[in-house]
Amino acid sequence: MIREKINSAINENKHIIIYGAGKIAQQVIKMLAAEPYNIVPFCCAVTSIKENEKICEGVPVLEISKLLSYVEKSLVLVTTVDKYKYEIRDTLRRLKFINIDFLTFESQNMEELRLDYIENNIKNPLDIKGKSIDVSGYSNTIEIFMMCNHNDKNVMMSKIPRYITPLQVGKYNTDVSLANLKDDVGDNISYKNMNYCELTGLYWIWKNLNRVNAMYVGICHYRRWFNITYSELKKLDHQNIDAILTIPIVNIPSVKKTYEQDHSKKDWFVMMDILKEMSPEYYEAAVKIFDERIYSGYNMVITRKKILADYCAWLFPILKKIEEKCQQKESRYQNRFIGFLAERLLTLYFFKNASRYKIAFVGKKYFD
Repeated sequence: MIREKINSAINENKHIIIYGAGKIAQQVIKMLAAEPYNIVPFCCAVTSIKENEKICEGVPVLEISKLLSYVEKSLVLVTTVDKYKYEIRDTLRRLKFINIDFLTFESQNMEELRLDYIENNIKNPLDIKGKSIDVSGYSNTIEIFMMCNHNDKNVMMSKIPRYITPLQVGKYNTDVSLANLKDDVGDNISYKNMNYCELTGLYWIWKNLNRVNAMYVGICHYRRWFNITYSELKKLDHQNIDAILTIPIVNIPSVKKTYEQDHSKKDWFVMMDILKEMSPEYYEAAVKIFDERIYSGYNMVITRKKILADYCAWLFPILKKIEEKCQQKESRYQNRFIGFLAERLLTLYFFKNASRYKIAFVGKKYFD
């Protein structure tokens, strides 16, 4: 548990050092400053101060080479994107730092920190706790589609369970065959994958729901799975659970403002204008929900088949209108704007309907 590690370090009079001074570090510092931690890190450590501001959320930014006297008297929390974490860990080890842990974006530690923050600082109508699911009762059928793409990186992953079915997305854009199921068959938007990401797969599932014999349908990624057992999944209906989402991501000061900082502010306003025009009741909810500090990311959901159909019938006309009014981006990453906006719309749909649907939140397995 990350809280126990941090508390133990403090009790041993060790300094908390944040490795990194970017957006992830900023969010971590803000969460650590709140309940139940109430701490300010000693500093942020970086390789070179020339490429960084001297202060990060009120915390001084120092070059790691100037902190060698703290190698045994510190807990270093690595707060970067996950692809750099092992390289950073090895660098810190070469410098003789002993106590190192990850608070990278995808890490389990980060999920625990987010849960601590949510439970202690957000008035939470959804009872977000990373719920355990009782495994007693009768079984139901479930099928989770795992989105894979020809651009995916090679990762160390577990054997694919029987209830997960690979679905190749963006098949229109390649001759490479990765799975038996492909999103370019029949009614499809496979050619839009560069903007829509995993949603071209969701669209295909929606248009082929009559071929899915499961009571619950879900989507995950080739490197992100729901951290839940098959025994738990089989009991969803017995517990009257309507949907499972991932543990929310914390955005401080708000979902809206963080999106505007990280992506296109114009696209955000386009989305809100279209919601106001096409779905006024959701627009009113969106103003409140997006002014809060949490959203469930990754476009990952497990839900009853009829709810998925309702969600898709609401979602895709909105996304089509957004696509028509927004410009393509030069950055390949930012060109995934439809997928990014859809993460917030997933949150909007299920958070708004929380009084109708019983929602459980679980962590995710991340393969790197």
